[in-house]
Parts: sequence; C-alpha cells; structure tokens
Amino acid sequence: MFEAPESNSVDFVDAVNSIGGRIAKSGNVGITSLSLDSRQVHPGTLFAAAPGHNHHGYEFAADAVRSGACAILTDSMGEGTVLELGVPVAVVDDVRRSVALLSPAVYGSSGAMTLLGVTGTNGKTSVALMMAGGLRATGIATGLIGTLGVNVGERWEKCDRTTPEAPDLHRIFRECRSMGIDHVVMEVSSIAASESRVVGLDFSVMVFTNLSQDHLDYHGTMEKYYLAKRSMFDAGNCRHAVVCVDTEWGARLASEVDIPVTTVSTYGRDATWCAEDIEEWDVRGPGFHARESLRVPRFVIANRLCALAALDAFGIPAHRAWDAISPVHVPGRMELVARVDDAPIWVDYAHTPDATERALSAVRDHTAGRLIAVLGAGGDRDPQKRGSMGRVSAQIADLVIVTDDNPRSEDPGAIRAAVLEGAHRVGEAEVIEIPHREDAIRYAITSCRPGDTVMILGKGAETVQELARGRVPFDDREVARRIAREATS
Repeated sequence: MFEAPESNSVDFVDAVNSIGGRIAKSGNVGITSLSLDSRQVHPGTLFAAAPGHNHHGYEFAADAVRSGACAILTDSMGEGTVLELGVPVAVVDDVRRSVALLSPAVYGSSGAMTLLGVTGTNGKTSVALMMAGGLRATGIATGLIGTLGVNVGERWEKCDRTTPEAPDLHRIFRECRSMGIDHVVMEVSSIAASESRVVGLDFSVMVFTNLSQDHLDYHGTMEKYYLAKRSMFDAGNCRHAVVCVDTEWGARLASEVDIPVTTVSTYGRDATWCAEDIEEWDVRGPGFHARESLRVPRFVIANRLCALAALDAFGIPAHRAWDAISPVHVPGRMELVARVDDAPIWVDYAHTPDATERALSAVRDHTAGRLIAVLGAGGDRDPQKRGSMGRVSAQIADLVIVTDDNPRSEDPGAIRAAVLEGAHRVGEAEVIEIPHREDAIRYAITSCRPGDTVMILGKGAETVQELARGRVPFDDREVARRIAREATS
C-alpha cells in the first residue's frame, strides 16, 4: 500500500471523545496511524481489534503491542483481554465504523478529495477506468482505486481488496493530495459498504451497474446483498446517483433513492441515457447522439453509458467524455491475447453466472466454429454459484473445460465437481475436466481449428493463483500467449 507523507499526531483521548467512545484505560499518547491488521502496526499506531469472519482482533492485540501499538480500540468482547496489555484502551460499539470516522483526522484527509464511485456486481472496474480516463482527458488529475489496484500519478500498486480498509483509503487520499491530485474514482464493493470502510465519505456521483448472484457466502441473500449496495445511495453518502435500469434491481434502486438520479438503459427503455440495437447501437442522451457497431457487446455499451452518464452528471461535456472513454482498454476484461490459426483467444474476469453468460454470449455470434470455454470457480467464496456457472457455460459453449480457478483453502476437486454437475445438466456441449489450469488452457488452444474461439474465464488480469499452500505466480494472459506462440512456432 502507498506510504503517505507523515501523518498528524492525534491525541488518544481527544480522538476517542470525538467518536463517542469510552476510555477503558487512559493514557497520554499521540496516534499517527490506524490499523485493523496487527502485521501492519508500527510505533504510533492505534490498533483496532475488531471482530472478523473467523477471528476477533483481540486475539492479535498482544502481537500489535509488541510491534509498537500505542493504544487499542476494541469492543466489549475484546475489552477484558486487551486491558492487560499495558497500553491505553478505548471501547466502542462498532470498531470498524469508529476507525472510518477517525481516519480523516489521523491522515489529514478530511474534505480533501472529490470522490466518484462505482458499485455493482459486474462492470465496476471497466466503468471506473473509463470515468478516470474521462476526467484525465479534460485535464483533471485523478487517482483510481479498485480491483486492478491503486493508481496515483504514474504509480500502480496492487491491493488485496477492491475497496481497501478505511485507514488505507485515507492514506491513499493523503498520498494523492501530496501529489496535487484531488479527484479519485473508486470501486465500492458491497462488503466494503457492509464493513463501514467508506463511512464518512461524500461521493459526488455514485454509479450502480447491475446486480446478480455473487458474495452470497457473505450476505446470505440477494436482498441483503442489494441493501448493502443500496446504502451507498443514501443522502449523506452520495449527491447524485447514476443507475443502470436493465435489471429489476436497478429499476428498484432508481425508484427508491431520495437523491437526484440519472438512469441508463441498453434496451431502449425510458431512461435518461439509452442505447438501442437497431442497425447499429444508437446511443442517446441529453443533447447527445452517437452510433456504435453492433459488434460491441451489450455489456460494454452498458459500461460506457454508465461512465458517460456519470461524467455528464459531474459536469464533463458528453461529447468530450464519449471520445475519452470509447478507446479505454481494461486489462483482463474481454482481452484478446492471441490468435492461433485465425482462432481468437480471449481472457475475461467473469466469475459469476451472469458475467460468464455475458462474456460467452459476446463472442458466440461471431464464432463460425466451436466456442471453447475454460473456467472454474473460486474457493472460500459463494459455493451456490458454481453449478450455475457450469450450466450457463454448457448452454452457450460447444466445449467446456472445467479446471481450477483460485481454490484457496478448499478441496479443488470438490469445487470442480460442483461446476461439472451444473454443466452436465443442460445443453449439448462436450464437457471435460482438466484440473491443472495451465494444462486446461493448453488443451483449449492446441485443440483450436480455424473459426473456433477460446474464452478463458475467471481470473482476468490476476497475476497469481491462490492455492491452499499460498499464492503462486499465474497470469492467464501470459500463459495463453506463451502456449499460442509454441503452437504456431
């Protein structure tokens, strides 16, 4: 994560009082940083011992103190344990929310940034990149935070989360401000909203792209998943909403928000910004009209419209914004990485049933021969979607190769079995299982005939594969390019 310039020193007691916390053990210390991760603690850090998915932070509080934590913020569950560690302690009802509220003071980022956000199941990264590109094209220095990492100036740095923890966000804002950047476009995940990472942030514009099955291992139901997204559009969090109404969830959101809303549709529906697939894509909005080839997939048009509508709502002239966002290339999103005997090899990040269907459908009509799909499903994530991913793949593709994605701590064979079960239930596709991902990609590419298309799904621009033994280098794009070179040499 970016290292920001020196932070402010905030008095521990003043900080706790400012968020309505209770001093359980007083002390005259100055806080210069915040962390929810004991491994990132250094002298001057207030360690926030919060409840997690599998552990409570108080279990790591002693490690944090040994690393130099000057004080601890926790809840009633952690209070008894951390009081014995010899540093000042504060107790609050919601640790994560309190950390988010403290972060602007500690990092000096309060009111410093103009923020534009994107949320939704699919399309966040593409829309965010387009929005940042549109702002930069008009001379506005802009930072970017999302799935691909953090981009400040010429620097890119990987990030473990689509939306970083609140202290990391405010550290990034401080870094931006030190470089003369006061605009940031960021992806906001439903988990980040649920975990209060963006509490206190004021978004000038927030985009809702769509909602489909994902993260149900975390949220439990689609309704709770929707409500997490919905919370980002409350007055006080966001000033203007841009909502794609192509799904029932988007239509519902547009009808519920109490802030100004701009709507987007790619089905010619009654919306502020519309695209219709007539002889070409006919794109229209207030004072704007453009045409685009029908070879551009619907979801790409939807992403462009969302970005265009957001930039227009922000005050960027639509024609100027359209010219800026149209050529934006998103790594690992419908990326053509190679050709073998005139057969295109595509890589896409699709890792939900809806995104898988979109990606495969996008190339189906332009494939004269067989459509070959390579996919798996992630471990430790929403097991309910695995069968559906296999099903939609078998409905659209001619050959489905089920392989490992990021199995993480789960049994890879069990994950593949769930995907295979869904694939075998429908369609006439040939379905085979090749556990090792590189072997699966090799089989797909070397099996190509002229007119075929290969679509490698699930990991996109990721450069590692997450296994039980840890992360190992693996980039679908580089693997596919190498195999394609070998096949044509």
